[in-house]
Amino acid sequence: MANRDGELTLEGLARILRDHMDASAAEFTEMRAQFAEMRAQLGALRDQFAEMRVQFATQFAQVGTRIDDLRGEIGVVAGLVRDLAQIVARHDDEINEHRRQIRESNARIEEMTRDIRRILDAIERRGGNGGGLGSG
Repeated sequence: MANRDGELTLEGLARILRDHMDASAAEFTEMRAQFAEMRAQLGALRDQFAEMRVQFATQFAQVGTRIDDLRGEIGVVAGLVRDLAQIVARHDDEINEHRRQIRESNARIEEMTRDIRRILDAIERRGGNGGGLGSG
């Protein structure tokens, strides 16, 4: 506190310092409690992250296993597609061979038809009735 001249006394200075130290100690105690609470929250977060890491690792392993399974299934499907492609190619070759045979047969039939027409034309020119009995 101050004396009559307005100067600070030792007792006044001591009181100011005590008040300041008491306030600082109270603030420090509160900060210490806040830090302890934050440390506890961080510990809980660390535990949650550790749990999430385990879950993600498990899920990642499951996805990896599923991908491997799918690769195997894709391999089987690729084999089936390859086999089917060979079958289709063989059938296509067989169809082309049948078409060739049909064209050859059609050509022979057309030639035989022309021969028959020539024969019938020759018979008609001779005045025959096509070899029927009872012509008169």
